[in-house]
Amino acid sequence: MNRSQPTTPVIEGKNMEIVRMLPLLQCPRTGGSLVCEADRLVSPSGETYPLVNGKPILVRTILDWHLTPPPENKISRNIGEFKPGNRYAGPEAVILHLGSGDVPSHDPRVISMDVLPCPNVDVVCEAEALPFRDASIDYVESGAVFEHLYDPWAAIAEVKRVLKPGGIFRIDTAFMQSYHGFPGHFYNMTPQAVETQLAGDYDLLESFVPESSSPLMTVTMAIDRYLGYLTADLQKKLLGMRLGDVLDEIRRDLSPGSPLLDGFDEYTSRCLAASFAVVARKPHDDASRRATLRQAGSAAAETRQTLVREYYTRRLELMQRHHEIGYYRRKAKEKHGGTLERPIRSSAALPDLLEQCRCGDLLDADAIRASLERFQVVEADLRTIRDEWIGLFLADTP
Repeated sequence: MNRSQPTTPVIEGKNMEIVRMLPLLQCPRTGGSLVCEADRLVSPSGETYPLVNGKPILVRTILDWHLTPPPENKISRNIGEFKPGNRYAGPEAVILHLGSGDVPSHDPRVISMDVLPCPNVDVVCEAEALPFRDASIDYVESGAVFEHLYDPWAAIAEVKRVLKPGGIFRIDTAFMQSYHGFPGHFYNMTPQAVETQLAGDYDLLESFVPESSSPLMTVTMAIDRYLGYLTADLQKKLLGMRLGDVLDEIRRDLSPGSPLLDGFDEYTSRCLAASFAVVARKPHDDASRRATLRQAGSAAAETRQTLVREYYTRRLELMQRHHEIGYYRRKAKEKHGGTLERPIRSSAALPDLLEQCRCGDLLDADAIRASLERFQVVEADLRTIRDEWIGLFLADTP
């Protein structure tokens, strides 16, 4: 059902793609049926979901990025077209491309879903709360998605719920890959975890390393990413050495202070770290606050938890923007020999920016929202500075 063409025009207030999908859809909050009313879908109990550019926004807690198409640099399109074929799905099958990104499909059997409203998406929804009826889908395919899910265990339960008896799913997810992606990258899974946690007690038809994910891909991805973060001089030095000598050079000092990590910032280190640690404090009034939150009901709790996830997403995005400024500043100086005539203002230090946006009370939804607004302002400013450095890097003259 996904198309790379413009969206189907509205006919009598109903998009024709939605008319085709409607018998399969349900409310992601209650599981109730949905009817189409002008520019929204409505459940019998009154939940409403907007239609944006012909796409139903069927997420439990709607945020701005569910409604606004993402910028090009955040759109995932790792293949040119999704073609499920007929090995596991017959000619009349209903096929769900879970986490499609902006990958188009010209197969009329396919429903493309993603959490972002990309142009080639049919339904904007969450894998952890699929808005499809029980036993309504013949085949589910997902590639490079489950590592980005906040709760992959809930997502696999949803996949199994919506599959028809005898239905099949194919899930390809990250194992030996560094941090990547937006709006988040939460879990990498070992092959044992994929078989045990995803396949579980279903009939295991195949279990294999995909062609695009051989051990050689793991090695080259890590090395290419590491080299890409280095200064030009360090990159040239390592590329001119024998492999054995490079490994000896690395092993001399594996600490964060190694000269081979010169210029690595917080975001870069996180992307390639072997492990990561966190220290957190339990609030002094935790028990009473959580009792109050429970009294507010499940909807309020769900909204707050969504805001917490958004808070940490924006926190990492700020680190990424700060990293991009330093990266393109260095690239511009290397390209132009350090001679830069055009003045570009500097950004504040990363710890200062993080403290400026910090939320001191993640049990308070209003406090989180205020923090998210600060993140938005700071990120926009950093993006402006980054774009100026990109422009200077791309310019023929400094």
